[in-house]
Amino acid sequence: MRFSIITPFYKGNKYVHKLIEMAEQNLESLRKASIEAELELIIVNDSPEIEVELTANSKEIELVVLKHEKNSGIQQARVTGLQNSSGEYIVFLDQDDEIVADCLLQEYITMQDADVVVSNLLFEHSKGNAQIFYKSRGQFKNVFSLQAYTKGHNRIISPGHCMIRKSCIPNEWITNIMKVNGSDDLFLWILLLIKKHKFVMYEKPLYIHKYTGGNLSAEVTKMDKSSLEMADILKRIDYVPNNVIKDIVRSRSLSLKMENLGMMKKFLFVISNIDLYLCRIFWKLREYSGLFSNKEE
Repeated sequence: MRFSIITPFYKGNKYVHKLIEMAEQNLESLRKASIEAELELIIVNDSPEIEVELTANSKEIELVVLKHEKNSGIQQARVTGLQNSSGEYIVFLDQDDEIVADCLLQEYITMQDADVVVSNLLFEHSKGNAQIFYKSRGQFKNVFSLQAYTKGHNRIISPGHCMIRKSCIPNEWITNIMKVNGSDDLFLWILLLIKKHKFVMYEKPLYIHKYTGGNLSAEVTKMDKSSLEMADILKRIDYVPNNVIKDIVRSRSLSLKMENLGMMKKFLFVISNIDLYLCRIFWKLREYSGLFSNKEE
């Protein structure tokens, strides 16, 4: 059994030692569980002006460093890693995020006949405190819903808390590289859900999303623009329904269009898009339903 952790690298030498350590710990956990596993850590250097500094070698994991000739963005870095990977199971881990020592083991056990495992996570805030992200079964149900992504927002924080069966990753995601960073993972989830690949959840947190700061409003605008670029790409893919594309364009245009409207025009705009807002209210209500318990469903 072979696993590939693929990490886009951008001026991130301070993270390299931890990445190697996490990979080694996860391989050890797999082998302790009597799984004949091999693991490769693929670091894709997307900051060609500097070199990746390998402060530690490893006798257990296979360490692969690839380098782009020019900065090409996070999706291209992930695709470059994927195209040079040999694992049956893929984890796209960002350079500054963390996984626990038995993350791959628990996700592999959970996978069974599924194509994607989405684990719970700890979301770190600016003061260093971290909270569990998925607090209810309702939130998990939203992860399985295509409309929650097209009419709402991305329900998965990062590919880093997901294990993906390599064979199910669509070629359309590999060959259509986005220019605006932000929505390449949303692009992947939407294609997988349209193709009806099976998603399963693991309730306990296996991943830590680290706080990086930044201007939240600016990031939201950037994400919306990235999602609109994704919608243009989806138009070229023959199996993507038109209603999916229309929902993405409408939902991602809401905040952009409302920026310069007066109060009355904002009210009328909301009324004209009331179906999107009602959907968002429904998903928010569902997030507070079905709180986790120890009882079997």
